[in-house]
Amino acid sequence: MSESEMARRLKAVRRGLRKAGLDAYLIVDRPNTRYLTGFACSSSFTLITLDEAWFITDFRYIEAAREMIAGFEIVRQKTPKEDLARRIKKSRVRRLGVEKSLPYGMALEFSEAFAPAELAPDNKPIAEVRARKSAQEIRLIRQAVRRTDAVYADLLAEVCGGWTEIEIRNRLRRLIESHGGFAESFDSIVASGPNASKPHAVPGKRAIQPGDMVQIDTGMVLQGYCSDLSRVFSVGRPTRRMRAIHQIVRDAQRRAIEAVRPGLKAKEVDARARRWIERKGYGKNFGHNTGHGVGLEIHEPPSLNPSNEEILREGMVITVEPGIYIPGWGGIRIEDVVAVRKDGVEILTAAPKQILVA
Repeated sequence: MSESEMARRLKAVRRGLRKAGLDAYLIVDRPNTRYLTGFACSSSFTLITLDEAWFITDFRYIEAAREMIAGFEIVRQKTPKEDLARRIKKSRVRRLGVEKSLPYGMALEFSEAFAPAELAPDNKPIAEVRARKSAQEIRLIRQAVRRTDAVYADLLAEVCGGWTEIEIRNRLRRLIESHGGFAESFDSIVASGPNASKPHAVPGKRAIQPGDMVQIDTGMVLQGYCSDLSRVFSVGRPTRRMRAIHQIVRDAQRRAIEAVRPGLKAKEVDARARRWIERKGYGKNFGHNTGHGVGLEIHEPPSLNPSNEEILREGMVITVEPGIYIPGWGGIRIEDVVAVRKDGVEILTAAPKQILVA
């Protein structure tokens, strides 16, 4: 990311601090650290006040951090608790924002060490900024999505009856690497035949057979940003029932995507897909959320679920992935990544949605 983009993020988080009535914010979470500094490592503390910023890490990362991070004072860690306490007290911090994911034991230690500063668990100062992606972020996600489309196309050109689910999963991993992905954005799902009734089935030794429907759910990490794609293919000509249920899911997804726009509640997008599937008689077979945010993590806010009142904002990037799952028969899920735009929605995924034959 450019220095101007990183400076924008820091400025936006500081606006969030003022809005929340916080004097400073302590970041321990790895994705939040990467978002604010552009630097990925396994151990660090990031402390920002309204006019200062420190990145504190150990010997393993200090040299690389000094080379890569701009806008922060880079500090070699000696004793984290004491290092942070000195800066917090020197800056006269009274309310210190911390992530709600901060480990309980660490929170107890910090609460005592940082006194009289009060620890205030609050995700909003950084979560609200991360939820709305910049043009640079959307460009990276789009690239990751399009390369994942290509991975799926290459897979279908190779796979055939007799391959096991694990073999297909392993091939997906190699294709992701060959298309420039750093890694999978999650453990790819390959579920054939009746196994596909489990939305998060773990690939096994089952060999795909003529007449099988195969559910693929995969994604890659590209320059830190994730993609997510779900499609189904058949081994041989799909049956009438497969085509009928696939069309219901496809229509449900289309209705949900058409609804996406700034100002709409997340639960309303979910409702558009869910009501259609219920109308067709499969409501009990759609038990998960309609989608989720995507960015540095594969699952980010907002969640498209039946109760989420969160408002969609321009710049959010989300998946739309309704499905129908029938025990003993199988399941079908179609998933695209879309960006919320000022005037509606941009579909980032280009992979064909029809049932392709392997």
